[in-house]
Amino acid sequence: MIISGLFKAYYNNPKLLHKGTLRKIYVAMRQSTNEVIDFLEGDLEEVRNEIKRIVDTDLSKMEGNKKQEYIQKKKILVRAIADYISGMTDSYAINEYNEIYQ
Repeated sequence: MIISGLFKAYYNNPKLLHKGTLRKIYVAMRQSTNEVIDFLEGDLEEVRNEIKRIVDTDLSKMEGNKKQEYIQKKKILVRAIADYISGMTDSYAINEYNEIYQ
């Protein structure tokens, strides 16, 4: 419950992730495409829109390079979240969960 809750929260709002993890996401996305928004320092509205595109876009409705770009961005985000959560101690994960959901 805690792990899946953390994953859901971080996936739907990556800005909740640690700054170091957000930087890793930016670097990884930068290596796969030139169209990258910096979640840490980017314009807040652009960041929100990009997160929405990564998380909510129905990839079956996209074509070609754009589809591949967002598949890759989604993979990078999911991997970064999984890595971040896997590095947590039990007590840290519980505290994070409580901060987010209470």
